[in-house]
Amino acid sequence: MTAIIDILLYLVIIGVAMFIISVLMYCIIQVVNKIHRADIAAERIRLNRALIRKELGRNGI
Repeated sequence: MTAIIDILLYLVIIGVAMFIISVLMYCIIQVVNKIHRADIAAERIRLNRALIRKELGRNGI
């Protein structure tokens, strides 16, 4: 009987550990995606500013 209880406790401990690891991985992925989206937005802004400077220079303003 104690062996079954020990096995169940180990399974619970392993399950909790896997849950914690999966939550941490989810949070890390969310942070990486947020940084990636910010980089894309910054690059788009940089390209738009360069285009505006080019157009203003071409028009002589």
